[in-house]
Amino acid sequence: MTDDGENNYYQQIYAELAKEVGDKAVKYMGTREGVERVAEGIDNSPATVRQQRLVQDIIKFDSSVKDYGEYHDYESSPTKSNAS
Repeated sequence: MTDDGENNYYQQIYAELAKEVGDKAVKYMGTREGVERVAEGIDNSPATVRQQRLVQDIIKFDSSVKDYGEYHDYESSPTKSNAS
């Protein structure tokens, strides 16, 4: 096998393994004990006090967050979905 062919082979194997491991890690993080489950779909109810505090803490830490589209969405409609 040439160096290029060998490198491509290992890159392909690495990519496949990384995807498999990544998929399992995401599934684990979403199903482990203590995870808050979010209802499916868009939740247009008002943001929780905890979410509101977190948004304010993030702004205090880095005020450039106010330039993000996501913040503008939250600012115009402070819902649970926009706060998460």
